[in-house]
Amino acid sequence: MLIALMMTPWALYTTSQKTGPTDRMFGDLSYIFYLLHWSVLGAFKTGEGSYVDRLVLCSEALVLIFAASYVIWSQFDQPINRGDPGGFPADVCRARLSRRAWTPWGL
Repeated sequence: MLIALMMTPWALYTTSQKTGPTDRMFGDLSYIFYLLHWSVLGAFKTGEGSYVDRLVLCSEALVLIFAASYVIWSQFDQPINRGDPGGFPADVCRARLSRRAWTPWGL
């Protein structure tokens, strides 16, 4: 408890600092990675077989998850955050970026 109290000012200071584009990219990718990892690991059946087989399957799964995360981030997440429809209806992007989209009833 004492350590947590001592670290609170540092945590508050670091969360209020402006981050670079690389930090933001890794933050975005980590969430996409989190969403994908169980489905890919389950599809690869990484819990079956010998130790070497599982190691190979987990390595392949990690490469696939990282690649899919980057594609999703670069092709979908980034264009939507910039307001560039990129194949999506322009109204969807504008609604996502407007304040009205965040109200409970869109009023």
